[in-house]
Amino acid sequence: MKKGLIKAIAILLTLVMLTGVVPAGAIPAKNSYDPPVNFGVISDPHYFPESYVNNESEVYFHEAYCDSKLMGESRAIIKAALETIAARKANGHYNMDYLLLPGDLTFEGEKLGHTEFAALLKAFESETGIEVFVINGNHDINNYSAVDYNGVNGGKITARDDPERLFTTPEIFKEIYADFGYNQADEIFKSATGKAGGLSYSIGLSGGYRLIAIDSCVYSRDVTASGRDTKESTMSITPELADWVVTQTREAAKNGETVIAMVHGSLVEHFDLQKFVSKNSTIFNNEELAGRFADAGMHFIFTGHMHCNDVASFVSGNDETIYDIETCELSAYPCTYREASFSKGLVQGHVSCKLESVAADAESFVDVSNISEIYGMIERPFSENYCKPMLYGGSIEDGVSYSPTGYFDNSFLFRATDAIKEELPDGLAGYLRSKGVDIGAELTKSS
Repeated sequence: MKKGLIKAIAILLTLVMLTGVVPAGAIPAKNSYDPPVNFGVISDPHYFPESYVNNESEVYFHEAYCDSKLMGESRAIIKAALETIAARKANGHYNMDYLLLPGDLTFEGEKLGHTEFAALLKAFESETGIEVFVINGNHDINNYSAVDYNGVNGGKITARDDPERLFTTPEIFKEIYADFGYNQADEIFKSATGKAGGLSYSIGLSGGYRLIAIDSCVYSRDVTASGRDTKESTMSITPELADWVVTQTREAAKNGETVIAMVHGSLVEHFDLQKFVSKNSTIFNNEELAGRFADAGMHFIFTGHMHCNDVASFVSGNDETIYDIETCELSAYPCTYREASFSKGLVQGHVSCKLESVAADAESFVDVSNISEIYGMIERPFSENYCKPMLYGGSIEDGVSYSPTGYFDNSFLFRATDAIKEELPDGLAGYLRSKGVDIGAELTKSS
């Protein structure tokens, strides 16, 4: 026998003996050395069609510039974010595999907004190879506030006036976004009693992951307080849908899949008094649901709705933890999206998540020239050079002016009693102004 062959056999036998004495727990899991799976998350983009913008309309200016969102600029911001994602993949900065959008895709559910946004996403998928998955938010479905500001004398046309053109039903939503989750889904939830939760789906992803997209929005007569098919701001997961989510999660865990979920409202409270400040921001019965989902094997869920970046956790009675990863609104300050990279460790079942926030225009520019004769391509960073001064400062040079006082009153005064409102005919902002307090200046300082 040749010496080389004898040596090879000796090495092989040694490796076999060494393998036999390694403790089973130290053997890496099957996917231990798999590359990370990279997600992107864009939440609350609130896409609004540029053709519905009317700079000659007083109604448009009052409603668009007394809000936290950059309404007319939303398409330009979304395009910049998609261009940044594409550039970061092309130049090797972040090789994104999947892009998730956990709701409020449109301003008020305008049908044209949905179709135009879906077209942008389709072109993005074709260019980058990144798969996109969506779920609806409370603004997106059965919303009679859907609006076009090109009515007579600059008035607005709503979905009540023209439902055929503006109104989006859950069936239309599923058709428009068929290629962004519904056609690929392994299973789509179907209620036995109504339509609630009917846009939820489950789909297996590469690398041993499973996405569960949960429709927590209230828009159908089987769950609305009014008993009508119209959107309400509350967030709810019906017992039937909760059971389905638990079943999907347990099956995934049994098959060795790591569950990544997304839902629009908060499953875990992100700050003290969240329910008081925004009573509809958390999903009804959220703590019980968080515990059930965690015990079933769900440990990561992406949320939106609150327009903030934050991570909150909940520990069940069985000592299982679920992390609610909240992503801020893309079309408002600071105009960022998330990158979330998941890696499986050496210990079976151990998964880590690395999060980064990226500016929409990090590797692109926001071009608002389609809706503004004054501004065009905005110098980076967009959030500081345009968004922040527009929202908080009140104006940029001599151009379009936001109303921070109007925004302040729209956000907070509606919570006051009628008696308080009667004593504040100029709003809370007007009262503070009479005392020498400039809301715009103070908001700019605090931001």
